[in-house]
Amino acid sequence: MTNPYDRKSRPELWLIRHGETEWSATGQHTGRTDIGLNEEGRREARRLGDRLAKCRFTRVITSPLQRAAETCRLAGYSDGAEHWNDLVEWDYGDYEGITTEQAMSTLQTLMGGNYASNFVRFGQMYRVMVQASPEYRAKPEDLLH
Repeated sequence: MTNPYDRKSRPELWLIRHGETEWSATGQHTGRTDIGLNEEGRREARRLGDRLAKCRFTRVITSPLQRAAETCRLAGYSDGAEHWNDLVEWDYGDYEGITTEQAMSTLQTLMGGNYASNFVRFGQMYRVMVQASPEYRAKPEDLLH
C-alpha cells in the first residue's frame, strides 16, 4: 500500500512566476499588456534553469504572454510546453501600466481623501476583490461607496 504522506508517491505542482520586466521593476501594474523580460528578467530565468537543471516535469504549462513564455524558454522548459490562454493575468483596466501610487492619486481625485484613506487601509482586500470581480474592474469607485 502506498503511504499518502510519502513525498515520492504524491504528485507535485510547481508554480513559477515570470522574470522581471521593465514594468515590474518600476512597480507598474502589468496584467494583459504583453511585455517581454528585461535583462534582469532574462538573467533570473537562466538562473532558474540552472537551479532546476535536474528536474524533469511530466507537464509544463505557461501563459502565452511573452514574459512567461520567455521565462519558460530561458529556463530550458519550452520543448513541449503548452500555452494556456487561461493563464493570462487579469485585466487591470484603467490601472494597467500605472503604479499603486498613481492609482491612489486617481482614487483620491475621484473620491476624496476619506475614501482614498480607506483604500490604503483596506487596499489588500480591494486588490483581491478587483482581481476576482469584473464589475469592480469596470467601476472601482463602487467598491468604496
